[in-house]
Amino acid sequence: AHLELGSSFEKMGDYESALTEYNAAIAIAIDFPEAYFHSARILFKLNRLKEAEETYLQAIKLKGGDYPQAQNNLTVLYLSTNQIMKALESAKKTMKMDSGYAPGIVNMGVVYELMGDKSAAEDYYRKAAEKNPDYAMAHYRLGLLLSQAGELDEAQRELDRQKEVIVKLLTEALPDIKLKDAKLREVTPADLASIERILDRRVNAFGVAEPV
Repeated sequence: AHLELGSSFEKMGDYESALTEYNAAIAIAIDFPEAYFHSARILFKLNRLKEAEETYLQAIKLKGGDYPQAQNNLTVLYLSTNQIMKALESAKKTMKMDSGYAPGIVNMGVVYELMGDKSAAEDYYRKAAEKNPDYAMAHYRLGLLLSQAGELDEAQRELDRQKEVIVKLLTEALPDIKLKDAKLREVTPADLASIERILDRRVNAFGVAEPV
């Protein structure tokens, strides 16, 4: 019940109330990793980053060290605070937990891109798009990288694919709206965040399960 209430408050943007409910769930079941996971997500949104980090680590510990979503969100946290080496180690852990988890693969690419290794970044973005062709952010990151490299035709194909995925997801989630012929402008990470909230999914500026 507390998780459901927390989710409802979160969708309304009332993060403080959401956190209260998620923490109430923890108080009832102190070994419930999902409650820590959701609490950590809200702490991140509230910019309480040290608490968020500790809470994610507790969630991972309670999952026996195998919680790729939480580990990936830790990578996001480290990226958001420019802790690149910590982000790299976290991304490697995510890949070890689940080598096919597309948000984790994209984040590995983001880390390498920030480190200046654009070739490795491209490889990871391509791998993410291959593992999950409907993961829009993989196409977005790859398209931007190719554009910067001057490979404009392929870059445009990837950005077009990103838009197609978004239209597909929206028409599946909201069948009454007609978007099949919509001419979408280039979609930014902020746009993706809004769209994913509609779909009850979450991404962030780095294109990863924003704290999913």
